[in-house]
Parts: sequence; C-alpha cells; structure tokens
Amino acid sequence: MAKKSDKARGICYKPFPHINRSSLHSYVNPSTIHDSTQAVWTIQCVLYLISFAVPHLASAGDGHKLTPANQGVVAKQLNQKIVVGGRKKLSSVQTKLSDLLSVFQTVDFLENRASGVTYTQIFGCNVMMPKENTTWEALCLQYPNVAPFRNSGWEIYKEVKKLCPNKAKG
Repeated sequence: MAKKSDKARGICYKPFPHINRSSLHSYVNPSTIHDSTQAVWTIQCVLYLISFAVPHLASAGDGHKLTPANQGVVAKQLNQKIVVGGRKKLSSVQTKLSDLLSVFQTVDFLENRASGVTYTQIFGCNVMMPKENTTWEALCLQYPNVAPFRNSGWEIYKEVKKLCPNKAKG
C-alpha cells in the first residue's frame, strides 16, 4: 500500500498534543522568525482560515478562490498569531483552502459512497478485523487519499462542510 510521507498534509494541519481548537498559547514574536523557517498549519490556523472564508465564498465563486486581498488579510492575521513554525505566505492561503476542499471530498466519499467500510467522524473507518483490513487495503489502492482515515476521523469535517454549498439534485 502506498504511504504518504507527510501525514499532516493528509488532514491539512499538523497535530500537536498541546494545540487544540480551544487552547490558548503565547505567540512567537514575529520579528524573531527567520524567513527560511517553514510555516506550520495548526488546527487553529485552519479553523481561522475556514471562518474567514465562509462569508467570502460569494465573491470566491465555484472555484473557491479567495481574492488576493482576502488572502492577504488571512495571511497577515495568521502571521500575527504564530504559535509554531514560520510565516504563512499569500499563496499558501489559497493552497491550504484547496487542500481542505480536496480532503473534504475524500472524507465525504468515505462517509457517503465508499462500499465495504463504515466511516465515523471519531474512529474513521475503524479497521480492526482481518476482513476489514483486506477491504481497506483494496480501497487504499484505488483511492490513496483515504489512508489517513483508517482509524481516525477528521476533526474539522463539519467546519469545512460550511465551505461547500449545497448543490441542487435533479
């Protein structure tokens, strides 16, 4: 089975035991961050991006592309509240938004259309038994992006779902 080298990209943020959606932290002084320090997206960064993007989707269109001005607002705000890592670049804001929507489609597929597995937001596909493992391996071969959700859900699914307007069926 193909494995991703960077699991954090699979869920769109890097999990830290001491950083959760409601934890308070002291921020890194922006003047002490070297330009070569790689940006790190925490769950709090991603949740801020989502909360900012939801009301701006009307101007973003179907492509979910924020205007450069809006990308700048998000990057500036996030760069004032860095807990770990370096500064977020303007281009990384749109890339992260696109990544979030891509992961959402993967999780939505697992939750609503994948056969042979049952997905929950807490336990993912909860693969424990040998028969489930065989089904899971086959699913991962066909859809490699599902791998991070073998035994864990995606904590921010409900928030990202707000970025996806309901489409009329007919």
